[in-house]
Formats: sequence, C-alpha cells, structure tokens
Amino acid sequence: MVKKAMNLDINLVRVLLALLLFGLYYLPLSILKKLNEVWVRVILMVIIVLVCLLDPISSLLMAIAFVLVLQKLQIRVSAISK
Repeated sequence: MVKKAMNLDINLVRVLLALLLFGLYYLPLSILKKLNEVWVRVILMVIIVLVCLLDPISSLLMAIAFVLVLQKLQIRVSAISK
C-alpha cells in the first residue's frame, strides 16, 4: 500500500515537471531573473541531486527543466538588451 502511494507521488511529480516544461516559455521575466543569483542555482542543483537518490527519472526531468529555464533567461535578457 505504501509503495503504491509512493508511485502515485512520483508520477504526480513527473506530471508537474512536464507541465513546467510546457509552461516554461510563459514565465515572467521577474521569475527568470531570480535564477541569475548564484545561491538560487546552487539550491536548485542540490535539490536535483537529492531527488536523483530517490528517483533518477524525475531528477533528469528536473535537470532538463533547469537547463531550459536558464536558456530561456539568456534569450529573453539578450532580446531586451538589443
């Protein structure tokens, strides 16, 4: 019973990560600019590493989302500076 509940939780996290990836391009610039701070990036990387110990697939999705958010930040900042 506990294992079934844990699988449901893991699947819920995966669905939320997938939704984050789809909604990534609609994030406001103010949220994206928070990722320019080093401590925010370090905390997110530590979270990804810790999730990897529990569920490697979810951590891979989180890492992909993290890289895509950083890429989106760079694109939007360069578009504003032009």
